[in-house]
Amino acid sequence: MHHVHPNPVDLDVKTLFLLLLPVLGVASAAPAPAPQSAPTSIASAVKSLNPQADVTQVSGTPIAGLKEVRAGNEIVYMSEDGKYLFAGDLIEVASRENLTEVARSSTRAKALSSSNRQEHIVYGPAKNEKKVYVFTDTSCPYCTRFHEEVPKLVAAGITVEYLAWPRGGPRSPAFANMQSVWCSKDRNAAYDKVIQGADLPMESCEHTMQAQYELGVDLNVQGTPAVFAANGTQLGGYVPAQQIIEALND
Repeated sequence: MHHVHPNPVDLDVKTLFLLLLPVLGVASAAPAPAPQSAPTSIASAVKSLNPQADVTQVSGTPIAGLKEVRAGNEIVYMSEDGKYLFAGDLIEVASRENLTEVARSSTRAKALSSSNRQEHIVYGPAKNEKKVYVFTDTSCPYCTRFHEEVPKLVAAGITVEYLAWPRGGPRSPAFANMQSVWCSKDRNAAYDKVIQGADLPMESCEHTMQAQYELGVDLNVQGTPAVFAANGTQLGGYVPAQQIIEALND
């Protein structure tokens, strides 16, 4: 079963470097603490960990002296003087709300909405506010099961936008097979056939599958299907239609 699970946080030097690697710089799409320019101490500390790191936003947190630092799609926390870094989730005990996940969701929403919708495979009204973005691989059995749920989602007023995410990467056989789908004149019909195991003639064209795959990597997609709500909330891997409907109606 190809579910998406968050990576555990490992506080070794290598992990800290990965957390601060520059990726797609996007801003928050939901209400959040006012962004600030990176204090010199924080900027210097980040550069000392990774000279190529790109700090895209620094914001306050409910904890005095602790700053939320965004490096592309990654979020860490640092003391104002840059001496201490915390890599983990910040949870408000009273409400049990994961404040870090809220921040991640806003970042994901912006990144997903910036992807070229003309290059997605869309089921349902394209301008629908209720939608899910799904990273898919046509060779994935659970993607086939998910696709069987799509008519229920569309009937419930939820649009499904598929993005290409061949699990083996851009050089895998799945990438070449999916290219035939993305290069078809009728992508929906082609996807319907291939997801059920049919073969298509190999085709080539200009497409953004590579960009879609890289977006999934940036969003920490680790398997398919990977389902995200339009607000950036990660709903899971294979998720039945009724569960998605309930989540979006809350």
